[in-house]
Amino acid sequence: MKRDRIVCECLKVSERRIVDCVRDGRVCSVRQIGACTGAGTGCTACHPALEAILQKEAPQTPTYLPSSPSFSAR
Repeated sequence: MKRDRIVCECLKVSERRIVDCVRDGRVCSVRQIGACTGAGTGCTACHPALEAILQKEAPQTPTYLPSSPSFSAR
């Protein structure tokens, strides 16, 4: 995807602006993208594109399991 393409036509929000918010950890939902950039708050036709950007660009947080007490006592 071209980073400076307009994702939200209603408010003229670029992909670059949305990706910056996602990568900075400021947003993790379409609603939060709307609060951060305004994208998706008009006609909502861009919601599928916003979801795709979230899936592609959101930091993947590793899941850590706590160690079992029986193993940590050894």
